[in-house]
Amino acid sequence: MTSVLPRKASSLADALAAPAGVIRLSVIGTPIPALPDEIRHLCDLEVLTLNGNGLEALPAALFDLPKLRVLNLFNNALNEIPAGLSRLSQLES
Repeated sequence: MTSVLPRKASSLADALAAPAGVIRLSVIGTPIPALPDEIRHLCDLEVLTLNGNGLEALPAALFDLPKLRVLNLFNNALNEIPAGLSRLSQLES
């Protein structure tokens, strides 16, 4: 399931193709081994939910999102907390 607010997109690819104004993105239960580096183009993104996707790593580009406040990574295959996480200065605990 993928949903994007305040504008609708039918997939992660659609959100990345037209990233302006995307503040919330949920990709849940979609087996994807990795996020594309193009995630960096979602510069308005505030909430990113990636639960249950089997992610093994996160791209460095994710840690350059200036407005990201909420990052949900439950039920993935991450083995460690990524070092770049500290660069997300707006991230809420």
